[in-house]
Amino acid sequence: MTQIRFLFVSALFVLSTTGCASSWFSDPCLASRAAIDIGSGSTKLKAARVDVCSSRILNVLAESQIPLALKDAVTAGKGKLGSVVIADAVTKIEELKQLAHEAGVPFENMRAVATAALRDASDSEKLVSTLTEKGLKTQIITQSAEAQLGLLSASIVTKTSPTEITVFDIGGGSFQIASLGEKFQMNMTLGNVASVSFKDYIIKMQLRERDRTGRKTKSAEAPSPNPISPAQAKQAIEYAERYAKSLPKPVLKKSVVGIGGVFASSIQKQLDATEFDVAKLVASYPALIKRTNAEIGGPFAATESSNLLLVLGLMRGFGIDRIQLAKANLTEGMLINPTYFGN
Repeated sequence: MTQIRFLFVSALFVLSTTGCASSWFSDPCLASRAAIDIGSGSTKLKAARVDVCSSRILNVLAESQIPLALKDAVTAGKGKLGSVVIADAVTKIEELKQLAHEAGVPFENMRAVATAALRDASDSEKLVSTLTEKGLKTQIITQSAEAQLGLLSASIVTKTSPTEITVFDIGGGSFQIASLGEKFQMNMTLGNVASVSFKDYIIKMQLRERDRTGRKTKSAEAPSPNPISPAQAKQAIEYAERYAKSLPKPVLKKSVVGIGGVFASSIQKQLDATEFDVAKLVASYPALIKRTNAEIGGPFAATESSNLLLVLGLMRGFGIDRIQLAKANLTEGMLINPTYFGN
């Protein structure tokens, strides 16, 4: 609790100040840092100049997001990433390190965290140890720590006190809903039906339908559920809604902020909106789920349509009517967090 209190007192200070002194006394406060968020479906980098004294991100030097399907790999590998996937992940993360270095960040000022896919993989320590040996301090964080980072990141990006918002972060392998009480207690609702696992649920549903009817709707190796029929969509939404209702009810503030790849990239792009409500989602998804992968395009085409259904089901189940979208992930919180970067 002491760590949580320090973290969010710092965030409140950040949001209530305009900066530190402009004299030469502030120079020791400045640092160039890079944070890497190794997610279940993609990996994100943010490199920035940071004022470590006031815990502020001053300006972004470089940022990138790359597809890295670790959750799919764990599923296919029956609980293991496997040596080929680990080698590929190391290569791609090394490229992100180089991008940050070229932007002016010393290698010793880079940190990485890994989330759901690596929490699930029995051989995840091989990836972590390899990255650490190559100079990138990497750790697998708990889902609670992930929720705390998400809340801090959202408060930074939206320039809002962390006590005034509820943050909804959906990734490839898990989701977190978090808010902060007046006495700095964390309120969290944690789940593991997320972008990749929900996509897989729809594919399995389609395969069962094929087996039952004899109609060839998907091959047994189908990497994508697209296109999705109206009946399949209805069943998928109801599944997500039931799952949400089975979990502890989240503490919802007046403003619910959606962050992470599902909200900040997928939903925002598909709805062309910076906020949306249930009614907009209901009106929009029927046309969007008719698309094939080729029509959707991009490296995340397989989960685009299913993301719409997942969000709708979870919103209904949790009683959330409106979500504000923010382009944030775990990296913003990492950059100012002394847990990862000791001042």
